Amino acid sequence: MSPTSATSHECPSLQPAEMGILAELRCPDVEMRIAILEMKAAAEQADIPRDVLEFLATRIESNIRVLEGALFKIGAYFGGRDHSTILYGYNKVAELVAEDQEVLWLMNDVKTALRDP
Repeated sequence: MSPTSATSHECPSLQPAEMGILAELRCPDVEMRIAILEMKAAAEQADIPRDVLEFLATRIESNIRVLEGALFKIGAYFGGRDHSTILYGYNKVAELVAEDQEVLWLMNDVKTALRDP
């Protein structure tokens, strides 16, 4: 029985305060999800590029626990590395993209594949 349909007459054992509150819960928008990730990263003293946070925030929409957990589980996919190793890899790829047109094309293919599975 939902809180809106129950009355104290129908459920005499329930007091009005015990019947519950009906609230609409919505998933946070992208900017809020990014802010959540920024706060989590700051709390862990992790310097994570904004585009990485944006990528996660646009891919994980419905579960904040998964969103927060994904931030630091990324390293597990790279052999248990911590965020500094991931950032090194990120910076190295950015350097290669700037130097080599073929790497840029390859990375664009990877991005497209991630975006359109």
